[in-house]
Amino acid sequence: MDVSHGVPQGSLVGPILFSLFVNDLSNFLPFGRLVSYADDTQILDRVLPNAEGMSKLKDRTEKSLQALQVWFAMNSLKMNASKTDFIIIGTQHFIKKGDVSSFSFDVSGSKLKPSKSIRLLGVTVDQTLSWESHIGEVVRKSFPTSVALKRFRHHFTPEALRVLIQAHVLTHITYCLPVWAGATQEQLNRVQRCINFAARVITGARKFDHISPSLKSLGWSRLPEIIKEKDCIKVFKAITSDAGPLAVRSMFVTRAQVSSRRTRHSERGALQLPWYNLKLTKRCFPYRAICAWNDLPTTATSCKSIRSFKSCLKAVSQ
Repeated sequence: MDVSHGVPQGSLVGPILFSLFVNDLSNFLPFGRLVSYADDTQILDRVLPNAEGMSKLKDRTEKSLQALQVWFAMNSLKMNASKTDFIIIGTQHFIKKGDVSSFSFDVSGSKLKPSKSIRLLGVTVDQTLSWESHIGEVVRKSFPTSVALKRFRHHFTPEALRVLIQAHVLTHITYCLPVWAGATQEQLNRVQRCINFAARVITGARKFDHISPSLKSLGWSRLPEIIKEKDCIKVFKAITSDAGPLAVRSMFVTRAQVSSRRTRHSERGALQLPWYNLKLTKRCFPYRAICAWNDLPTTATSCKSIRSFKSCLKAVSQ
């Protein structure tokens, strides 16, 4: 059938055509910032955490939604109210004391109220960025799979079990790990227990056997080492390529760019560590990743390709 408007679904060039089709969407946004990935679009806006700021946020968001609905009508599209959601993110004190529940917006005739958590490209974000909801989701996906494989592990070879575990358990754990790795130690311990149980399923280790021999035989690292490895890979891609997101690349500046004073760290290309006072912010990706990067030997930080860098990381971890 002839397509008079829009993009044909299921075609090879469909994603590119759709990106071109919605390319001017951000020009219609009066406030905030638009972040899009394929047909998934978010509006980001921020205000001061007070009554005046919240009133301003409500007004700005309403005007942004109205402007976007005008764009949708002009382009023969419609916002799907059932797939539209919003969340207000702030500190625990602000979420408890602020009048967050009074927020509501009209989208295609449906009333939207703030959610306690939303899902963005596979990552569950809660109101206080505690990552409790996402880690709970990771555990709920990982642990039952390992339990099911344990019941039938006698029908598989250890190598087949390892492939299944890596495909259906570890992928959930490592997905977007640098984003939510700033969770509390108690939360990360829950994820580590999932890794330990998966290792016991493959190696046949009993419940009270020490897990270190099993992890070593599989070549698996503990969760803190996995986090450092993923963080360092992100840093390497950010500082060696201009193709990455500018928001990530701008997080990393060498000490030589900040100060003309020559030190041992500046000569080896160490990154400038941002000044954070709170322990909570020190668990965030920029601070955590820069600390991990600066601890690497020069043989790793001077690598020219991502393949050789990953090999150096493996050698350092061992």
